[in-house]
Parts: sequence; structure tokens; C-alpha cells
Amino acid sequence: YPVGKGVESQVVFHFNVYIETEYTLQMKATYYLILFLYCLGVSRVPAQSTDSLFQLLSTSKTDSAKAYLLVQISKSIYASDLENSYKYAQEAHDLAKASNQWQPYAESFNIMGVYNDSKGNYLPSMQQFTEGLAWSRKVGDSLLVSKILNNIGLIYKNTGRLEKAVDSYLLSLKIAEQFGTSGDIAVCHNNLGIVYKQLGYTEYSKKYNQKAYLKFKEANNQRGMSAALNNIGLTFKDSGDYDSALFYLKRSLELKQQINYKKGLTTSLYNIGLVYSKRGLYLEAMKYYDKALANAQEVGSKTHIAEVQAMKGDLYM
Repeated sequence: YPVGKGVESQVVFHFNVYIETEYTLQMKATYYLILFLYCLGVSRVPAQSTDSLFQLLSTSKTDSAKAYLLVQISKSIYASDLENSYKYAQEAHDLAKASNQWQPYAESFNIMGVYNDSKGNYLPSMQQFTEGLAWSRKVGDSLLVSKILNNIGLIYKNTGRLEKAVDSYLLSLKIAEQFGTSGDIAVCHNNLGIVYKQLGYTEYSKKYNQKAYLKFKEANNQRGMSAALNNIGLTFKDSGDYDSALFYLKRSLELKQQINYKKGLTTSLYNIGLVYSKRGLYLEAMKYYDKALANAQEVGSKTHIAEVQAMKGDLYM
């Protein structure tokens, strides 16, 4: 299949920490790329498990134990409480460094990078991912290397460097196929499907979107399934089959509501509004844009706020 320029055959990749200073948001359907943070065998940590982690934290005596627990807590609440997730990752980072615990140290960089990406802070995000990549290699965590390569690919995608994104995703996929679960592989398939679509490789995009959904379903990863459903819906939107598009997009929205995935709700609401707009149902479109904007403001996603405001402005023109 087509690849970006300069893909390396071995799992070695060097990054220049550079972010383009001028990046224009394109006002079109938001495909759902997945930050490779959670694929650890479960798609959502039950509330009682998170409570247990807090209880263990309250009785922990050493900084090293606290660092490991804070990383797990941060990951367990990321989807529902982004700000506190970041706070706990920062605490884990400091404690891990003080106690020479380099595994949670590496993981904390990944979580902080995910947070900054979600806020549109691409330069600090890339710096944190690059640090995390170096430390994950030092501790020999191949799967964490794969996760961070995926997240770096997302930064490249968000800053318009699509061929570099493909390079990074392919390296991530290569490692995930060796060391990862079905969910890990699905994340790579999902993100490759999106970037290939943007590069004009429609057939590759369809293939990877379908692969992603099947792998997420195999892994019982509901958040991943919702992302793949979103992308499949947009494939139908692009072909003019708006009924099918709405069917898949609303299935995606329902799953995100069920698992309280606030950050992901904006994407589905926005895309449903876009399809209604394409059909000329502007009042219905505005209803979904309003919901998308409110949700984006709640989670503090600057990129999504800008996109939704632009689309609302177009409806008023």
C-alpha cells in the first residue's frame, strides 16, 4: 500500500521538534483519530476500580508506588475528567523522577502530550511525546513506543504533514502487530484509514476503517468502535448516502454517551450537524452544532470550538 516518504524498515525514528506556526483549520467533516493512550486491554475503567486506586494511593508510603498509581488513575479518568487526569500525570511525573522510576516517568510524558494535543498546544505536546518516546525505549516498553509513535502521527496530521503522519502510523502498526492486542492494532488501522482518505487513497481508507471496526469489536473496545463507526459514517457522507451516514454517526454518538466520553461527543455532534446541513435541513443542523459547541467549550477543545463556530457562521451567511 502507499506509504509516506522515508519510511524506515526498522523501528527507528528520529523527530525534529518543529510545529508549523501557521496552520489553517479546514472546515469539513471531522474524522476521528485516536490518541493511543488507553489500549491496555480494557476500553473503560469501572468506577469501583478507580476508587480502589485512590484507596491504594492514600495508603501508599513510597514515592515510587505513588507514581505508578497516579499514572493508572490518570489514564482511568482521562475520558471523563481531562483536567484532573493531567494534574495526576504531572504529579506522577515528578514523583517518578524523584524516585528513579522510569516506567511511570515515560508514561506520564505520553499522558501530558495527549492533554496538550487536545488543547491545540502542539509544540509542548510534540516535546512531551518525543521525551516519552526516548524514555519508553530506554525502559524497553515496545508497546508504549508504539502508542507514542501513533500520537506523534496525530500531531503531524493536525499540523498538515500527512506523509509524516503515515510514516509514524506505519511504524506504530508494525510494533503493535508484534506486541499489541487487537485494540492496539485497531487504533493504527483507524488512523491510517483517515490519513489515507485525506491523501486521496479512498480504497485504502475504506479498507482500514472496516479493519478498525472489526478489531475494536473483537477487543470489546466501545470507544474505539464509536470512532470507527464515525469514520464509516463519513465515508457514506462523502458518497452522498446521507441516510446511511446518519445511521452510523448516530450509533457512534450513542456509544459515546453510554460510556460518558465527553471529549468524543463533540466530533459526533459536529458531523451529524454537517450531514443535516448537506441535506438542507439547516435548523436540525444548527441544533447539533449548538450541542457540539457547548460540549467543546466544556472540555476546552480549542480546535473543535473554532471548527463548530465556523460552520455555524456558514449557516448564517
